[in-house]
Amino acid sequence: MALPLTFRRAFSLATPMPRDRISELLREQIPSPGTPSGEDWEGRAFVGRAEGNTFTIRGFLNYRSSFLPMVRGRILDGEEGTSLEIRMGPHREVVTFLSIWLFFLALCVLVLLFASTKASRFFFIPIPVGLALFSWILGALVFESDCRWALGEIERVLAGEGGSAGSGEEGGAS
Repeated sequence: MALPLTFRRAFSLATPMPRDRISELLREQIPSPGTPSGEDWEGRAFVGRAEGNTFTIRGFLNYRSSFLPMVRGRILDGEEGTSLEIRMGPHREVVTFLSIWLFFLALCVLVLLFASTKASRFFFIPIPVGLALFSWILGALVFESDCRWALGEIERVLAGEGGSAGSGEEGGAS
């Protein structure tokens, strides 16, 4: 497995089910807008919306990772059934947080470059650079894991099994 260094994923799933049935299965897993959390959310894997042949969902957090991806997809008629074109990316708040954190680390490098003595300048610069690399790689790995979980949940929904969000299961696609 290659080290994932980006925060974008694209998948394509094929199923013999008709497009209308797939839309119905997805809508069953998404609570209606304005539904307070509680009974109607039990066992649901996703929150978001599914309209017509498109959907925008994210995993129901339920005390899971905030790196759960935003899942955008289209349901298309294929030659031997239906295909789902799925794109995953980080949530807006995750992008904002990482941007601020990486900007802060870049600012630290600039301060160290211009405000420290020549002898100590290059001794301390690897610290914020190392933190930036560590943050990026750790975030990408967690995001990859959560993408696999979301893809596994979508596959379970398409198999008619529903989601496992209520059980706290950690699944993944192979």
